[in-house]
Amino acid sequence: MVFNHIIAALSAFIRSVEYAHVLNIQGKEWKRYLKKSLSLGLCYAGFSIAGKIRESWRAGEAAFLCCAYDVVTDWRRFDSKARQGFELILRMMKLEPELQILAMGLYEK
Repeated sequence: MVFNHIIAALSAFIRSVEYAHVLNIQGKEWKRYLKKSLSLGLCYAGFSIAGKIRESWRAGEAAFLCCAYDVVTDWRRFDSKARQGFELILRMMKLEPELQILAMGLYEK
């Protein structure tokens, strides 16, 4: 199970660094941002089956998306530019259209 946690945390970390510019993460926000993403990655790893690398990787991606959602809603207070960035991330990650609709529906509520 430790392997799953490492993979999920790595996935969350990589996505966080990859999309930090889209979320406009500033210098003093980096520590909090990465801590949140990695912590969620470790938590979400528990939902994956031991030894299933792809599941663990996807758990980390889900963790990053939750972190990104928190950035655009809580940190950026539903700013329209932040929303556009979140939508861009959903498209760039090539999520299934149904998942994009679900994520943006949650955002709207």
